[in-house]
Amino acid sequence: MGSCGSRKGMGGRKGVSIDLARPCERTTAALARFLAPRARVVSCRVTFRSLGPEQIATYLRRERPYDCAGSAKAEGLGIALIARIETGDPTSLIGLPLIALSELLAEAGFAVLG
Repeated sequence: MGSCGSRKGMGGRKGVSIDLARPCERTTAALARFLAPRARVVSCRVTFRSLGPEQIATYLRRERPYDCAGSAKAEGLGIALIARIETGDPTSLIGLPLIALSELLAEAGFAVLG
């Protein structure tokens, strides 16, 4: 499995099509920071599927994922691009790791559930 290199959603249709055609694994980290020095870094490893040109074109036409990292909107049709997600906080893939944020809020004395 290769590295994702510069896989980004902002490269336009042609760049995204080329990137999605290469299966890869990517590890990202999302940071939840509430009050200094309280912070959590949440790692997320994503393995993308091998896709053909027709599948990629269909995905790009339906989802229009040009505004997100990796061009894979896991909260939508982009989940079909992903073979595996490894993380302790699935919301870290989409953006803010909410499990970590909830823990930070509780540690700071804010009861999320009252």
